[in-house]
Amino acid sequence: MAALASSSVSQTSRRAATKTLKIAGGFLGGLALVGLAHQLTIPPHLHTVWVLKTPLTAGQTVTSQNVTTIKTLTGWPGAFSTVPTGMVAKTALAPGTPLLQNDFTTPVAFRGLKPGQAVWTIPVSGVSSGLVQVGDRVQVWSDPQSTPQGSQSASTGFAHLWATGVRVIGIYSSSGTPLSNNQTAIGMVSLAVPDQDLSLLMTIANPTLVQDPYQTTFHLVVSPPTTTPSSATSSASSSTKPSSSKKSSG
Repeated sequence: MAALASSSVSQTSRRAATKTLKIAGGFLGGLALVGLAHQLTIPPHLHTVWVLKTPLTAGQTVTSQNVTTIKTLTGWPGAFSTVPTGMVAKTALAPGTPLLQNDFTTPVAFRGLKPGQAVWTIPVSGVSSGLVQVGDRVQVWSDPQSTPQGSQSASTGFAHLWATGVRVIGIYSSSGTPLSNNQTAIGMVSLAVPDQDLSLLMTIANPTLVQDPYQTTFHLVVSPPTTTPSSATSSASSSTKPSSSKKSSG
């Protein structure tokens, strides 16, 4: 009898413990569901990412008019937290592209200017531009029909070579819009020239560019002839072999 009583008590205890565990499990499950429901009602943290709304060409400056923002669930690694106003695109970028630090640089860095160099921007036509592209080396010639601009005039009655190996660092439309090597709309070309030679080069009224692919350094032809058209024949030979010249890196 004692054994039967003990067995009955044990079974009752087990049933009570099982019931307690079920109640506890249900309670904990209910808490989990409440927590999940609470999480679902909290809006996720969104990150603001700046993206392009208009395309950029290589070398074009980014402005607030070029960009807009989107919201993302995760941040974009390497993205700018603000608009990098004043920086330029390293390559052509399409609308929707996030503003990543690796895609932009400073104008000076993009042009590859070295210490002691200046940017000389000249107006050109499709013909006088020589159909150059960024990175080309060019010769700079004077237009024989140019209007004199000073004591060392480019109006010599014949085309005269002023410099060789001049590096092209930008091409633009006539309104100043950077072009991605689209020579059909070219209106201006930027050249990298030594500071000390800029004053002489700026006396050329209408420079004409000729591609010079085999030159790797800037070479200035100094003391250009100032002969009249009547002596063009005798002077033409001297224009290709100037009495003095100097080279400069760049």
